[in-house]
Amino acid sequence: MSAVEEADRCLVYEAEGNVSRAVPCREWEYDVERARTTVVSAWNLVCQRKLLIAVMSVVQNSGAAVFALVAGYVADSIGRAPVLVAAALVLLVSASASCLSGDYVTHAALKFFSAGSSTLTLIFSAISLFEVTTHNNRPLHVAVSGTLGLLASDVWYFFMLQWSLRWDLELATFILPALLLLPAYLSVYESPRWLVAAGQCQRAEGVVLAAANTNHFPLPSSACLLDKVKADMNRSADRRETIVDALLSGISIRQRALIMFGSFFSNAFALYVVVYTNERRSMPWQPYTSFFFNFTGYVIMHLLIRKVTMLTVIVSLFAALCVVQCLFILNVTAGESAVVTEALTEVHVAFYYTGGIVCFVYVLELFPTALRATAIGWAYACGRFGAVSAMLSLLLKNIGRENVAFIAAEFILFVSLLTLRSLPPATTVECTKMASKRSSLASKQNIERMKNTLATVQADGGSKKSKIGSEGSKTPSSVRGGRSRRAKAKQ
Repeated sequence: MSAVEEADRCLVYEAEGNVSRAVPCREWEYDVERARTTVVSAWNLVCQRKLLIAVMSVVQNSGAAVFALVAGYVADSIGRAPVLVAAALVLLVSASASCLSGDYVTHAALKFFSAGSSTLTLIFSAISLFEVTTHNNRPLHVAVSGTLGLLASDVWYFFMLQWSLRWDLELATFILPALLLLPAYLSVYESPRWLVAAGQCQRAEGVVLAAANTNHFPLPSSACLLDKVKADMNRSADRRETIVDALLSGISIRQRALIMFGSFFSNAFALYVVVYTNERRSMPWQPYTSFFFNFTGYVIMHLLIRKVTMLTVIVSLFAALCVVQCLFILNVTAGESAVVTEALTEVHVAFYYTGGIVCFVYVLELFPTALRATAIGWAYACGRFGAVSAMLSLLLKNIGRENVAFIAAEFILFVSLLTLRSLPPATTVECTKMASKRSSLASKQNIERMKNTLATVQADGGSKKSKIGSEGSKTPSSVRGGRSRRAKAKQ
């Protein structure tokens, strides 16, 4: 390209050889050092073809949304385990084929399936973990597993940065851990909570007894618990469909669902507006600062989950997102340093992942087992629809009005913050945990009172015994002496 700043034409090589075509262009994005490692160079995704990068992102998010919507209903109908196995199979086939695809259209079609199937492995792995853990540890277990997965992917990315591979080999290396999913999912039992909710008593009994045998839990105790579960299932068997219909038709549950769906939408919309409108350059320090901000956000999230309710954590994170978005608008409007813009973007990404995990866990706790997969499927799909809607920011950027997109993202985040405050302060599970803590505290206090009472009684009994012992230890001579003294006093 010519050194003249106003140059408006460049050469795009469409194939190996001497065939070239001149196209209008005002920027050149090929990096000679990274030409082999990026698909942008391989498929000429620059100049007027640069929009195809955003189209690929739309295809990816659309695949995740469609798969989540369909699979949520299927998982509530036939179970979690079949969905996990099918998702792992589709992921392996589509991801492997995408590494071999040689053109944009084929790669985009395969990306639709690989993005959707990877989304299902994420969602239903978390649901399966959520439904086999105890009430006290469910939010923390799911949050820890999600953050560990994200941190592991960052570490894997750092490991790959040390190599300079072609884009197809780099993609194959990045999806290599997915090979472990299929054998892992084939060994996973069906969720016992879903089996009980679906009325499949025999299968639930087999899963519970197998788990008891693996965990060395006494089988007689397991059988006793199963008998109680069977009795409850028999009592509610005739009205199971009525209960589900009542849950779906309830104003409260629908209101909560809409609020959480809007939160997923606003969180993703705000992030992708920043990503689409901000020209992020690849810096050597960028992966490490990103890891630092993400790790800090995860640590803060885990500390807050242990001390306050989930809703308090979500409201705090959305308030922080509103502040970061406002600072981003002020920085872009004032035309400040690109370093500040990049730092705010990294902070925004960290809050996005942290808020996404907490909202995910909150939805899992908010909905009952019979509706849980459908609800989380809709919530996740709303987030992906928010990412797709952020494509409008590119159109605004082309006409120089990207500030409108930033303001729209700030407004949607603020509306979500206000609606979140109308939710109940604690979920049913958190209320149960609080009640159990209060009852355990009261029982401890009663035990302490009983101990103090027993100690007082024992002390009183000891003093009485000592008095009796002292009286009994008096000799007959001393008794006679006392009588003689009293007789003399009478005389």
